[in-house]
Amino acid sequence: MNRAVLAGILTSCATAVHSGEPITQHESDPKKATVEYRLYSGTIPDTDEPTEADAKVVLGLTGRAAKDLFNHLGRDRRYEACVGRGVRVRHTPNHKVTCLRSTKGEYQCSISVDLKTGETDVGMVC
Repeated sequence: MNRAVLAGILTSCATAVHSGEPITQHESDPKKATVEYRLYSGTIPDTDEPTEADAKVVLGLTGRAAKDLFNHLGRDRRYEACVGRGVRVRHTPNHKVTCLRSTKGEYQCSISVDLKTGETDVGMVC
C-alpha cells in the first residue's frame, strides 16, 4: 500500500474518532462474548479426558452472543422430552449448533469442535 493511501486512511480514522459522532455498530462487527469451554474425548454425553488421538472442545455461549445465535437459527424445534415446559430450542439441521431460551429469557448455546479434524460435532444432547 502506498503512503498516500495509508495517510488518507489514517486521517479518515482520526477524523471519525475526533468528530464526536458515535461509530455505527453493524450486526457483522466483532463483539465480545461470554464463553465457557470444556475439553473432552468421546461423544457427548459420554465423555472422557481428552487424549492425543481424540480431543474435542465444547463451547458454551451465554448472554448477547447466545441470543444473537438463537435469533438467527430460524424456527423453534420441539424437544419436550429434553427440556422443561416453555423452554424454546433452536438448532442447525445437523444439531451442531444448538441454542436454548429459558422461560426467564436467558439464552445459552453449545458448539462442539473436533480439534483433530476441525469438524463440528453435536454440542448438546438430551
